[in-house]
Amino acid sequence: MQHLLQRLHPRESDEIPERPGLCFGHGFLAGGADETIPGAALPYREEFASMRFVDRERRDVYIHLYTDSDIRTDTTLLERSGGILALLSHDDNGATLRKGPVNLDGIAQAEEWLATLTMDSDVKGDYFLLEANSQRGSTRTPLISISLRNGEFSNSEESKRIDHASLTDAEAVGLWDAVTRTFQPRPNAF
Repeated sequence: MQHLLQRLHPRESDEIPERPGLCFGHGFLAGGADETIPGAALPYREEFASMRFVDRERRDVYIHLYTDSDIRTDTTLLERSGGILALLSHDDNGATLRKGPVNLDGIAQAEEWLATLTMDSDVKGDYFLLEANSQRGSTRTPLISISLRNGEFSNSEESKRIDHASLTDAEAVGLWDAVTRTFQPRPNAF
């Protein structure tokens, strides 16, 4: 506990630390991805983070970001295409808008799959997925998963009946490109 408390620092919400660590609301926990924590139950460091960004005016549009240093898969997103294609083929609204490798600064292996399908709200919507470092997952190259949903509420408690997704497919792709093409790890983040 003392090890953690010595590395805990206050941080302004717009302050970006220059050293490796974990940022959270008004705080920063310093430490590199490969550093061990004395007395920890695990002999290695394991980190994951999950965040959801919901459009305030269009509650059926949201982006989910997930990172995990402890996941490494045998196959990439595109190599698992059989399961995705099977899902899309059984859905009247299922279609691939775009798929393929993606070039992102500072990330060696990234792929995306953009599809339309029938959402939980029973409307045609969009489900886009970007997966990076799936075969490299480690503390320095964590698995990164970014998804966008259009036509589905992020919280089932606030779900209401909708007739169509808030964004058109083209608008959803535009939002997706604006977000994912600017995603990059901060230098020295790991």
